[in-house]
Amino acid sequence: MHSPQEQSRTLSPSAGSGSIETSKVTWRDKLYSYYSGAGGGAWDQYKKLTRNRQKRYRRVAVISYIILCIPIIAVVLLEWPHPGIFVLGVALGVLLGMVIALLSIPDGRAEWQMVGSQGERLTAQVLAPLRHRGYRIFHDLPDSNENGQRGNVDHVVVSSKGVFLLDSKNWGGRSRIEDDVVCTEMFDDNPDDPPSQDFRVAGKVKNCARRFKKALDKETNVEWVYAVVVFWNPLEAENQAIKGDWIYYVHGNRLATWLEEWPELPYMTAPEIDRVVACIESVRPPYEVSKRKQWLARIFGN
Repeated sequence: MHSPQEQSRTLSPSAGSGSIETSKVTWRDKLYSYYSGAGGGAWDQYKKLTRNRQKRYRRVAVISYIILCIPIIAVVLLEWPHPGIFVLGVALGVLLGMVIALLSIPDGRAEWQMVGSQGERLTAQVLAPLRHRGYRIFHDLPDSNENGQRGNVDHVVVSSKGVFLLDSKNWGGRSRIEDDVVCTEMFDDNPDDPPSQDFRVAGKVKNCARRFKKALDKETNVEWVYAVVVFWNPLEAENQAIKGDWIYYVHGNRLATWLEEWPELPYMTAPEIDRVVACIESVRPPYEVSKRKQWLARIFGN
């Protein structure tokens, strides 16, 4: 097994602009991004936050609607059958629609989770064709840090070339990497404002990869788990992978090609890959997906 430093000496093809034609994404591969469970944790958080918001504001919304409707209903009863009654009825319907729409608008945290879930599903979609080339792919695996805070691993890819832990990002701006700091110019920011800087991304993903490698140590001889951040928002230098300190940054449109271009080293044999897969399924089994998704996986999983 080669460390990232050793790997970087032979990594020039994937860091350049060359491209290997990847398998055409079929409708089965697009469906895979749905039933695979990718983005499931973020989507569950989105639904939870949305339900909590609706629960908080439902009573206020209903009371406000009733207060607004009382005078309209009074006019209808007093002036029936006045020709303008139809207009008042339309007004009632519009008010009801406004209340429903307001309750359906996610707050900032919920919207963040929804967009994140979409990014994870996009990653699953571009990874799907690799399944037919011997790559073993997992999504939404459980994780917990040293403080016991629970989280998840977005994606893990296992192949003869190694074990890759992927973290998907789908932010609302254009990002660039400066010394492992993610600088993002948000689309709705003032052009004169400095870009936001996230110092935590690299450390968080690398620590996640270390914990995952430690979990694999129980039953395998895996020497390294590669930490990769996958961006779906615009990324500076989108056509090449960016190598950081023990971590890589790559745009989602480039991900499958980058993985295929990774130097073919005599790393893991087929039995070793099977042993790693069995270990993952044992110590880090993916979160259970819905029965509908299980049914789709049985039908279209090949």
